[in-house]
Amino acid sequence: MFESAGTSEGVATTEAVRTEYWAILHERLVVGAKQRLALEAAEARDLVYAEEAEIWRRFGYMSMLEYMQRELFYEGHTARERLRVANKLFELPALAEAF
Repeated sequence: MFESAGTSEGVATTEAVRTEYWAILHERLVVGAKQRLALEAAEARDLVYAEEAEIWRRFGYMSMLEYMQRELFYEGHTARERLRVANKLFELPALAEAF
């Protein structure tokens, strides 16, 4: 894809294309990471609300963890950790207000 034509001008052009490509690729990765973080934060908030609303009962599950495994496709350990971290993050603003 980035092969030069064999001239020094071709090498310079190829380097410029490579530089532009990597810069574009880097920007896409950074934007994607920011979007992923925003989605994860929103999901964490919604997991806490869903647990409080006992959403799993409305779908016939025995627990929030079972709901997360079957409906959100999390593995058991990942579901437990996501829910644990979501609850801890949710507590932070209340903790800050207390002081």
